[in-house]
Amino acid sequence: MIRWLTLIFLTGWNVDHGSTAKILGLMPTPSPSHHIWNRALMLALVARGHQVTVLSPDPEKQPVANHTDIVIEKAYEKIADSEFHYETMSTLTILENSLICFNWGQDNCEFGMASKGAQKLMALKDKEKFDIIIIDVAVEECFLGFVPIFGNPPVIAITAFVSPPWYSIFVGNPQLLSFTNTYLMPFTDHMTFFQRMANFVIHNYVLYYRKFHHLPIMDNIAQKYFGKSTPLPSEIEKNISLVMVNTHYSLDYPRPLVPAMITVGGMHITPGKELPNVRNILYFTELCSTQYMNLAS
Repeated sequence: MIRWLTLIFLTGWNVDHGSTAKILGLMPTPSPSHHIWNRALMLALVARGHQVTVLSPDPEKQPVANHTDIVIEKAYEKIADSEFHYETMSTLTILENSLICFNWGQDNCEFGMASKGAQKLMALKDKEKFDIIIIDVAVEECFLGFVPIFGNPPVIAITAFVSPPWYSIFVGNPQLLSFTNTYLMPFTDHMTFFQRMANFVIHNYVLYYRKFHHLPIMDNIAQKYFGKSTPLPSEIEKNISLVMVNTHYSLDYPRPLVPAMITVGGMHITPGKELPNVRNILYFTELCSTQYMNLAS
């Protein structure tokens, strides 16, 4: 009898501790659209009982239980004072926009790693232990330097930036360019010869630029703040266990996906709420015999 009671106690103890985790979210991108998407995942994890610590330029406006913000201060002010302007991107070519994003990520990495928030998180070395790290690593790979600091837990890479080709490389997902367009191109799965050729050139040029120009800069920034002996982000990213991308098979064209690449497009969407005074609005429109159509996005 005592043996069975002991077994039940130990099983219950393991289930309780195994069902929740301490999670570190590295969300350094100063972008409201990225924040909305990333925040949905972080709050969903909190709602399931996990303890979540988030490094981000977007803290919660109200305290949330089991959610700790570490703020990258003045990240948006830095962008406002820089020469980068989102409006100019609409006037540039696809390739120019891609390269600008890499340069933007390099500037944000340097600024973010020098912030008080990043230094505060770095000071938690040997004081905190995390079971998993979730990181928005689209163009700010230098923050992967936090992975070895906290004992190399499993890493999940997420991105609101559709599905960049290097995310497929993280988990060995095949990229068949004859019918799957790269993340920048507006092509369908039935491309002409010249569309396939453009798709191939842009895809491989972006990967070439990232590997031989962007990643060395990320490695240098990481060594500057984490020390010369720290593992390089270009090596750490090879051990990413899972990726979550902002696409969905119901809206995307067919493409192969390995089990470690999960599409979660629309993750931030919540159930709609009833409009206030909707009956009065309907009565007014019927009274005036008019119809109203909202074409806004």
